[in-house]
Amino acid sequence: MKSIKLKAGLFAALFFTVIFVGKAQEENTGNTFEYHSFSFSPIGFFSDGNVEGLVFNTDLSFAYKEKHLVSLALSYATETGVVFEEFNDILKQYNLLYGREFKMNETVYIDVHAGLGYFSYESEDIDRNRQGVEKNETIGLPLLVKIRFKTGARFSLGLQIQSNINSANSMIGAGIVLQWNKREQRYLN
Repeated sequence: MKSIKLKAGLFAALFFTVIFVGKAQEENTGNTFEYHSFSFSPIGFFSDGNVEGLVFNTDLSFAYKEKHLVSLALSYATETGVVFEEFNDILKQYNLLYGREFKMNETVYIDVHAGLGYFSYESEDIDRNRQGVEKNETIGLPLLVKIRFKTGARFSLGLQIQSNINSANSMIGAGIVLQWNKREQRYLN
């Protein structure tokens, strides 16, 4: 468990470093709030230090002043380590995130997000003195990074890394991300 919390802490430090460096690159833009992108990760893997499994993520992002992203994100994960168990651990999260998009060149983009969210963890192993499935719910600190490659006017393909630091069961995960972006002005002409 210490290893996961250490990894999540390092991930958080990297995230906030990128946010503060990006603040220096800001330009003056209009005061608009508009659709930015929709993405999902059809297959990913997670670990909480004790179990590993598959994770599915999706998010809907809106841009404010073109630079600031506000996202609604959902995530569902289930344990796959034991095939014949009666119950697999289940993790769910519903997050509100703030983020930034950094354009590295014409095709490579890096998105970083942090926020607050609801985190739910169901397991038979929360308290070994009890029997049955127990549920632990808490508020978590979700962190999300996407490294994307634009393949056209609206589509990006990349890698998504996420973490959720919370009191119930911190986790970290990674997977492929498919993203549909708002069409850029240069493609409209």
